[in-house]
Amino acid sequence: MTTTRKRKERLSIGFMGLWRTWAITLGVFALLVVLSPFISKKWFPLPVFILQGILLALSRNQSKLNIPRCYRISACGAMICFISLVVMIVINVVNSTWDFMILKDQPHNVHIPYITALILSTVSAVVAGWYLLFDRKVPTCKLCVSIHGEHFESGFLGKIYSTESRYQLQLICLLSTAIAGVDWWYYYKYYINVNLNSPDFFFFSIMPAAVYILAIVYLGIRYYNMWSYYCNNEVLESEAGAFVTRLRYLIFSGDTVYISNPDNDLLIDQLLEKSGMDTPARTVIKYTDRYSLEDAEEKFEKIAGVKPDKIRFAYMNRDYATMSNIFHYLTFFDSPETIDNSKIGGGEWLTLGKIHEYGREGRISEIFNSEMRRIYTIAITWKTYTPTGKRLYEIKNYKPTFRIRDIRNWDVDYNDFKWLAVANVNQDKPFYRLRRLWQRYIKDGVQDVK
Repeated sequence: MTTTRKRKERLSIGFMGLWRTWAITLGVFALLVVLSPFISKKWFPLPVFILQGILLALSRNQSKLNIPRCYRISACGAMICFISLVVMIVINVVNSTWDFMILKDQPHNVHIPYITALILSTVSAVVAGWYLLFDRKVPTCKLCVSIHGEHFESGFLGKIYSTESRYQLQLICLLSTAIAGVDWWYYYKYYINVNLNSPDFFFFSIMPAAVYILAIVYLGIRYYNMWSYYCNNEVLESEAGAFVTRLRYLIFSGDTVYISNPDNDLLIDQLLEKSGMDTPARTVIKYTDRYSLEDAEEKFEKIAGVKPDKIRFAYMNRDYATMSNIFHYLTFFDSPETIDNSKIGGGEWLTLGKIHEYGREGRISEIFNSEMRRIYTIAITWKTYTPTGKRLYEIKNYKPTFRIRDIRNWDVDYNDFKWLAVANVNQDKPFYRLRRLWQRYIKDGVQDVK
């Protein structure tokens, strides 16, 4: 199989994965509202629990694939089902001792203590809104970033996943809000809790299911058109960053890191990340899976005209669709004058405080910010916790010092995503054991992805 064909096949898997996850998640919602009138409300939490398990299994399976898939929507769907399940159980328990229809001056049928569509749509709107509000700060996205890196480090497929998963969340939030609005209006205006008549069945089952199914078809058409554009029309061939390996070198001296204004001649950097101040030591070579430290040092010497006093490999990101990758290196100099008088001189040496300041002002490129954030997060986590998340010191919320000069001597693997996972789930976080159990279930088997 040719490399071009392989790339197109991987991109096809990516688009199909997006739609498949969307179709299964909304298919679960549609199935629940359709089944609701035919299953006793006392036992209805059981199918909700089973379908939630399917969504959880889908998330777990996608996190283990060699070609990454975005499981943001399936994780969101599982959360929606779980909260809806809890609400239904609570209503069933309370229903035996309290008359819900005290809220409406009408007869009360104890066999219909709740309407599934009302609960599901309301919970969906709230949970999807929460996912949108916190964006990539939700646990699912944090775990994915710890494994695959930020979306702008994962190349073309990462950008697609980031954009489309957010669009899917917006669509769920919008559709669920509309369904909830119409159903609650009908519930208070016309519904009588004696039995389900034809209009009730339409508003609480047929209409929500139809909306979910139409949304599945709509995104199916959307992703087919995107797939055709990027694959069949050869657009993928012209994507910046395809078939290449990008080398990036962070330059340190004492408690400072070197940075300069962006080079306009690096078209790949312009297209794949937001422009801003960045390390001047970066280049593009022919695609390779391996690059020795000696070759990396030689390449840096060609870029800067000087040899670093010390160099080490940091970590690597892959773009599984365009078959490209990024190797990140750390270089160290005893004297900043060595760089100032080199071919890449004329930049600025930043302290940790200046990095934070420039980052807040948006003056630094996304990928440089991501590199420094990864180094900081992994270093602090490595100094604070064991690989299982337990504190090394019996001081709650203890934060060790972080100095740029210490990076040179730290013996920590920045390519080991377990430290990023520990940063999110550790003994200082609420519900540590429960969250660790959940994380182990979701990420089981992904250690070999990279």
